Amino acid sequence: MGDFQYITYTNSECREFRPSQDRKKPPQDSSLSVRIINPLILQKEASSAPDINHAGAPPKWFPWSEIWPHPDWALNALTFVLVLVGILQLIVFSIQVLRLRQTIAIMKLIDVGQSQKMTDSIAQASRAADSMGQVAESTRIAADANFKVAMAAEESARAAWESSSAADRTARIMLDTAKRQLRAYVSVAPGDLKVLKVDEEIVIEVIATNHGQTPAHKTWYSGHVGIYRNPLPLDSGISEPEKKDTDTTVLFPGNFVKADARGIDKLTTEDLSALIFTDDFRLYVLGSVYYEDVFGEAHSSQFMASIPSADLQTVVKSGLQGSCVRFINNTEHTTAT
Repeated sequence: MGDFQYITYTNSECREFRPSQDRKKPPQDSSLSVRIINPLILQKEASSAPDINHAGAPPKWFPWSEIWPHPDWALNALTFVLVLVGILQLIVFSIQVLRLRQTIAIMKLIDVGQSQKMTDSIAQASRAADSMGQVAESTRIAADANFKVAMAAEESARAAWESSSAADRTARIMLDTAKRQLRAYVSVAPGDLKVLKVDEEIVIEVIATNHGQTPAHKTWYSGHVGIYRNPLPLDSGISEPEKKDTDTTVLFPGNFVKADARGIDKLTTEDLSALIFTDDFRLYVLGSVYYEDVFGEAHSSQFMASIPSADLQTVVKSGLQGSCVRFINNTEHTTAT
């Protein structure tokens, strides 16, 4: 091919005809004659032909180009291999495409199933939400009803409490009224001036009387006599002695008891002159009584009274020691509970 033409072959050498530069090339459509020689025939002819080489030289082999006269056989083989590889790749790609389509179909089925499950889950959640909403509404209605019931119960309880409070107040008032009506009322008051002599203790009688409807229990009373300035100041410091003049006793309704209230010191001439001739000083008597009523509640009564100087002059002049005298009550020191 190309610019070379192979005509004949003899032994191991070949003649090569190269066209001269001035020789015209045959036309493109000229025919090309190729003689195909069997290698076995060539080998036989070579063995029978005389050896033109020097003696003892090994025989020469034909080149591969003469055995395979087509010079592009390697390219054709490579092309065949590439085509075969391309066919195999096409088959592999087809299989991969088929598998991919199958995978996509499976994924679609899975997606459809998941979508259906998701739709079912959403529907179920929606139904559950609706149910919860209905339950919440029912709960709200029940809570409103319970709240109203609780408010009504609270109103009823408040009314009952107010009624109970009113009944309790009424009962307390009735009990207090009954106690006030039935309890013992013991008063204490001065009696007679029994002793008024120089160098002797002054003695004035004190009387305790029960004016109530029931007895007075644990009753005891005491008295105290003294000469104090007139009018008696509020901070005079006069108080009853701690010593009791009588033992405790029961004083029944309408009954009375008497006790003597005595002075601490004996009467002197100066004290008697101050009592008789001036009104700057007076003779004071202080009495107290303590008791318990039938309900177990403690009560007390106190009094303070004074004798004017004119009454004392009459007593001293007449010598009537047992005669009654006039006592003027001191309201600041008179109490009762």
